[in-house]
Amino acid sequence: MITALLVVSDGLMLGLAFALAYVMRFQWLPYFAPYTLGEYVLLVGAVVPAWLILFAIFRLYDPQYLFGGIQEFARVLNAVVFGTLWLIVFGFFVHDRFTISRGWLLLASVLSFVLVSLARLGLRWAVYALRRRG
Repeated sequence: MITALLVVSDGLMLGLAFALAYVMRFQWLPYFAPYTLGEYVLLVGAVVPAWLILFAIFRLYDPQYLFGGIQEFARVLNAVVFGTLWLIVFGFFVHDRFTISRGWLLLASVLSFVLVSLARLGLRWAVYALRRRG
């Protein structure tokens, strides 16, 4: 049950991070975006499930490593960095059809790490509180 909750939480936080990055990069800053919101929505629709799979590969859903201290956040950071590198490589191969904004990617990566980590910290506190109650 906790694993399913973590997957849903991570997916929501990743989606929120990518959406916030879009707003921050293309709406708050004066910058012309050559691609529409719809194109970024399609990109994010593919990236979030891919990153959840990547999180599983980095053992972020393995019960042995859940709520295990600083190592959990190091795994989140490693998965986000690897996912970002994967997006950079992907962007290199499709740059003639779609250019991924570097500013958006940087913001999305930082926000992904922060939001996923904060959500996991909140879940950790909730689990610890429930354990104390029996």
